[in-house]
Amino acid sequence: MRALLLDDERIYLEVAKGCLEALGAEEIFATSNQSEATEYLRKEDIDLVMTDLNMPGQDGLGFLRTLAQMEFGGAVIIVSGERSSIVGSAGAIGDRLGLNVCGALRKPLDPSVLKSAYELAKASVKQRQNVEPVAKLVPNGQLTPVYHYQPQIDLRTGDLIGAEALLRAIDQKGSLFGPSEMLDTAESAYECFALTERLFEIFCSDIVQLRNKGFSNRFSFNVDAVNLEFPQFAEMLMEATSRHKLNTKGIVIELTESQLPNDETWLLEVIARLSIAGFEVAMDDFSTGASNFSLLRAGAFEELKLDVGLVQSSAIDISTEKYIANTIQIANELKMRVVAEGVETEGDLHRMKQLGVTCVQGFLFAKPAASRHLKMNYFTDGNEARAAS
Repeated sequence: MRALLLDDERIYLEVAKGCLEALGAEEIFATSNQSEATEYLRKEDIDLVMTDLNMPGQDGLGFLRTLAQMEFGGAVIIVSGERSSIVGSAGAIGDRLGLNVCGALRKPLDPSVLKSAYELAKASVKQRQNVEPVAKLVPNGQLTPVYHYQPQIDLRTGDLIGAEALLRAIDQKGSLFGPSEMLDTAESAYECFALTERLFEIFCSDIVQLRNKGFSNRFSFNVDAVNLEFPQFAEMLMEATSRHKLNTKGIVIELTESQLPNDETWLLEVIARLSIAGFEVAMDDFSTGASNFSLLRAGAFEELKLDVGLVQSSAIDISTEKYIANTIQIANELKMRVVAEGVETEGDLHRMKQLGVTCVQGFLFAKPAASRHLKMNYFTDGNEARAAS
C-alpha cells in the first residue's frame, strides 16, 4: 500500500505515519500542503489518501471534491477533530462524490479503529487490482458472453448453499473481460430485453450441467430493472426453464433495490408471478436506498442481499452496524434469508457473525470463477487459503 497523508499538524503527520507503517504500508508521503498533495497524486500511483477536514486554504471537503475531479480510484480515510456528526457527514459526502471512503474517523486516532479502516482500504485496493480490464478496443461482435459464479457460503457449516452468476465476456483469443462493453450494446429497452433472454439461456445451460454434477444449491441470476416493464418477462423465464427441462425451484431472480420500477403495484405483480412459477426472488444491493420495509413485507421476496457498501461501512460506523442488526431482525420475522455481499476481510467475517448473518459471499472465500471451480465446502474459520479452485 502506497499512502498519502494530508494534515496541517506536523506532529499528527508523524503519529499517523508511524501507525500506517505499523500496519504494513510500504511507502508513505506526508504533507501539509494541498497543492503539493495534488501534484503528488498526479505523478504517483497512490492506493490510500488519509486527509484532515479543518485546514487553512482549501479545506478537507474541497480536497475530497478535488479527488473526485481527478477520478481518484484508491481508498480514502477521513480523520478529523470535528464532532462525530461532521466527520460522518464528510464520509457521506465522499461517498456521494464517488470516492471509495473506507473510514471517517475522529482524532485522536484510535489504533484499533484505524486498523479496521486500513484493512478495508487494503481489501478494496486488492479488489481493484483483480478487476479484469474492459475490452474497449475489441468489437462487440467478437465478444462472447459467459458466466462466472461466486459462492454463497453458510457460516455455520462452510457448505456451499448458493452461487451468484456474474456476467463476463471472452474474446476470440480466450481473454476474459468485464461485462461493460457487451452491456453497452443494449441501447433500448427492447434490446435489453432481448439480451436478457439470450443471457438467461446461457445461465440455464450452466445450471443444467451443475445439477447433473450434483449441485442442488440455489443459483442467482441478476435482472436489469427495465425487463420488469415487459408483461412477458415472467413468461420468458418460464419458457426458457421449460426448454431446458430445468426445475425453477432453486433459481433466484435478483432485483437491484435502487433500480426497482416506480409502479409498486406492477412490481408486486411481477414478483408474485415469478413466485407462483416457482422462482425465488431476491432484493439485491439492499442498503438505505429506494426500497422500504413495507415493500419487503408486501412483496414475495425470499432473500435480502446486504449491499457491499453497507457491509464494509459497518466496520467504522456504529449506526450502519445497528441498521444491519435491525434489518436482519426484521428479515427473520418475515422469514427471508439474508446474504451479506462483499465480505473481504477477517474483520468483515467476524462482524457479520456477531450481527447474526449466516450466509456470506465475497473475496475472502472465493472470487467469481467458471462453474467448474465451484466446491461443495469452504473454510469459514482461521486463515486457510480461500479460493474458488
